[in-house]
Amino acid sequence: MELAHWLLKPASFVRGTWEDPKEAAGWFAEQVRPHKEAFTFRHDREVLEERLAAVADVAAGGEDVAGGWWLGGQRFLGVYLVGCRPHRFRPRYPCPSGAA
Repeated sequence: MELAHWLLKPASFVRGTWEDPKEAAGWFAEQVRPHKEAFTFRHDREVLEERLAAVADVAAGGEDVAGGWWLGGQRFLGVYLVGCRPHRFRPRYPCPSGAA
């Protein structure tokens, strides 16, 4: 599955919309940081802030942002930002929130 397929889901799946990439990056970080200590791999904990700092720039460039981390207990945390104005690679996919 590619991230653009999220645009085909019902609007009820949308957790938020942002005009400002920095606000979107802030939401992304809020979803990830509380789980940092549960990351299975120490390296993921060590580079988290660096990775989070890049999210706004990536989103501002019109790219989707995908983050995935293994957590203890064989759990997986996935957090995603999907561009939608229109989507860079799937411009015919509508924004589920009805945003232009």
